Amino acid sequence: MNDAVGSGAPCDPALQEVLALYGSLVGHVLAQTRRLEQTRVLARLAQRLAVATGIDELALVVREESLALFGWEAHYLAYQRPDEPGLRVLGSVEAGGTPLSFADPAWQPAGGSPAESCLLSGEALVVESAAGTVAWEPFDDTALRSRIYAPLRGEGGLFGLLTLQSRTRGRYRADDAALLARLADLVGPVLERIQTREALHTQGEHVRRITDAIPGAVFELRFGPKRTAEREVYVSRGVAGLLGRSAAELSAGEVRLSDLVVAEDRANLLASYQQAARSGAAWRCDFRVQVDGALRWIRGVAQGGAVDQQGARRWTGILLDVTSEKRAEARQRLLATVVEQATDAIIVTDADGAIEYVNPAFEKVTGYHRGEVLGRSPSLLKSGQHDAEFYRQLWETIQSRRPWSGQIVNKRKDGSLSTDETIISAVTDEAQQITNYVAVKRDVSGELRLQEQLRQAAKMEAIGHLAGGIAHDFNNLLTAIVGYNGMVMEQLAEGHPARDDAAQVHQAAEHAASLTRQLLTFARREMVEPQPIEVGEQLARLEQLLRRLLGSQLELLVDPGRQPLTVQADPGQLEQIVLNLAINARDAMPDGGRLSITAEPATVAESADQPLPLAAGAYVRLRFTDTGCGIAEEVRGHIFEPFFTTKPKGKGTGLGLATVYAIARQSGGHVECRSRLGEGSTFTVWLPRLDRPAAANTPLAEAPALPARVLLVEDERAVRTLTARALKNLGYEVHAACDAEEALTLADELDGEFDLLVADMIMPGMTGRVLADELTASYPGLRVLFISGYADTEVGHLALDQHRRAFLAKPFTARELATALAALRNG
Repeated sequence: MNDAVGSGAPCDPALQEVLALYGSLVGHVLAQTRRLEQTRVLARLAQRLAVATGIDELALVVREESLALFGWEAHYLAYQRPDEPGLRVLGSVEAGGTPLSFADPAWQPAGGSPAESCLLSGEALVVESAAGTVAWEPFDDTALRSRIYAPLRGEGGLFGLLTLQSRTRGRYRADDAALLARLADLVGPVLERIQTREALHTQGEHVRRITDAIPGAVFELRFGPKRTAEREVYVSRGVAGLLGRSAAELSAGEVRLSDLVVAEDRANLLASYQQAARSGAAWRCDFRVQVDGALRWIRGVAQGGAVDQQGARRWTGILLDVTSEKRAEARQRLLATVVEQATDAIIVTDADGAIEYVNPAFEKVTGYHRGEVLGRSPSLLKSGQHDAEFYRQLWETIQSRRPWSGQIVNKRKDGSLSTDETIISAVTDEAQQITNYVAVKRDVSGELRLQEQLRQAAKMEAIGHLAGGIAHDFNNLLTAIVGYNGMVMEQLAEGHPARDDAAQVHQAAEHAASLTRQLLTFARREMVEPQPIEVGEQLARLEQLLRRLLGSQLELLVDPGRQPLTVQADPGQLEQIVLNLAINARDAMPDGGRLSITAEPATVAESADQPLPLAAGAYVRLRFTDTGCGIAEEVRGHIFEPFFTTKPKGKGTGLGLATVYAIARQSGGHVECRSRLGEGSTFTVWLPRLDRPAAANTPLAEAPALPARVLLVEDERAVRTLTARALKNLGYEVHAACDAEEALTLADELDGEFDLLVADMIMPGMTGRVLADELTASYPGLRVLFISGYADTEVGHLALDQHRRAFLAKPFTARELATALAALRNG
């Protein structure tokens, strides 16, 4: 039915219940509409019969209304006239698509024929016959197969029959016969009334008997010249059940019809009459009356006669109770309003799958206007995401009258795809035959994007925890390597053969430290110092470095923007974003090409359909567009994962793009990639924009180290030994402990006679921060330097939440340690 995506997974039970109710209500309305149409045709027939003045006019009414209600290729009305030996026949046979009338003044049904059986039994019947059976009928048509017969009854009993015939075998069913019997019950009394009028010229008595048999009430009113002083001349006895007043009261003028109408409808009633009187057209009006404390809807239809000598006009018509019809219309309007205003797309097709109705939500979701899809198959929404077996199973389910639910990927008019949570149900008639299919669809594309973003975020968070732990341990090792190697180099004279080897060790350690910083950046555990940065100035400072980095075979275009663009970020991290993306572009263009870097302002609006995981607000958008080889679709989903790389072995660590992604997210922004194989790539970095300019940087003077007593706490023996040695070389008196418990003991032994606490943040048992809190509570003037290879941003800021505290990330050199301590003592 609908083309959409389908995993077949059940949707939310509450939603399924609501959507299933939609289908049930639509089915109910379709069935109700059919019954309502039948009621309307019968009411219209009764109205036209009530004003029919002759048998020819009645035959025309029967022909037109039966054709509208049933459809036929032949029909006739056969009735007994007092002055004729046989039955008089009036009917039509379709010839070349046009009904041709015929008449037979003296026809007798053949013995044993369906017509005779109908007349004898007084029951309506359906007959199926083989081709060539023509002796039964008053006309010669050998192609007729399916027939319905219904008796005509009058006050004197059965006096004729009404039949419809079709060339299609099985055209008519038992419920058609019952409906034709109802029609015949309306035609019979009117036909008899007309015959009686023509034959006996005693219109009054016979009219009363006939009209009393008609549902509702037949009336005749006389209006005077001023059209306002009405008097009831005649009302049939059915008026008592209709209006709650007797026919005698109304006929005698004791109660006027207008007196029974509710006040709000009287003006409309009078206006409708005046319009009919002026135009000479039939009068028709729906109005309400109060009967036994309840409102009842009445429909009046009448035809005005000629004006008499007194200037009065007589109106003959019928009153019908249409309360049920009005209620059904109200329910239908309510359901139509609900369906029209529903936020879920609703589609109704016929049994063959042709679209009969779509609601406004469908137009909004798909982009198609209603007129563009009516009569077409829902396959116009096919996205190509599902195979033939998927649709075969879908149709197999709904054709078995079982609802189908699942997700379907549809293609909108603009070519974009949407994932729709869909329920499709069959609508059946009284005979349990499928007449329609109803599909209710809810676009869940945004929800699925959010789920994928949450899944990706959870995966990146898990990898981040792992990366942070690895970096912590690795930084401890690097601290020892860098420190001891530095001491070795200080002891080697210039030109010593081993000094170059030590320099290579130092360079390798620096490279390893850079890798750990990228790991910590990815894991969001690097200690950063965000500050206002003007992006255009940063790009200008990096441009020469980028040209050297890219080489002469690549063209570099840098557009820093026409206005100051300020973001809150760590300068080193912003530089790392630019360099990493530039290197990535360089590697994608081994044979040369062009890299364009642009900075521009952008705004993200508040929208539920926002594809980017960004809060609404102002942003700086950095675009890196290259003309390289592009990225395959199956690879794009993994490029921001750590350690994922498509570069040859030894050419990449897999941390470059992961680091860019982590920095952007840490700064409240995002990174997106658009690329196709052979068409280059564009990486877009979104960073929140500040509305204030960047402040000028003021370099801080390094304070010299002063002699002091230091309490050193470090659980890694190599780092503890190295740090203690570096402190001693700087002139500090060092008391080292392997954990917090030992440090507290040493503090008691020293009786607080120490100036500085150098403590690792993360240690077994009591952490460095808790230890510092305990010691500063006892020794308020104590200054603290925290060191850690687990340079978590939050950890660093927690460490600095009090005055006289500083933080130094591992690995560090003796010089960096000296600078940090001097700044702390003199800060």
